Amino acid sequence: MSLKPAEDYEPEDYDRIMATNTKSVWFASTGSGAGCCRAAAAA
Repeated sequence: MSLKPAEDYEPEDYDRIMATNTKSVWFASTGSGAGCCRAAAAA
């Protein structure tokens, strides 16, 4: 998927992007996800 203006996204695209972002934020807030983020930041 290429980048495009926000106005050009279909509702299905928006829902998929928001679901992915929500999962990513949730994972980063868990213990194992936070450990991965710290390890990546230290590298």
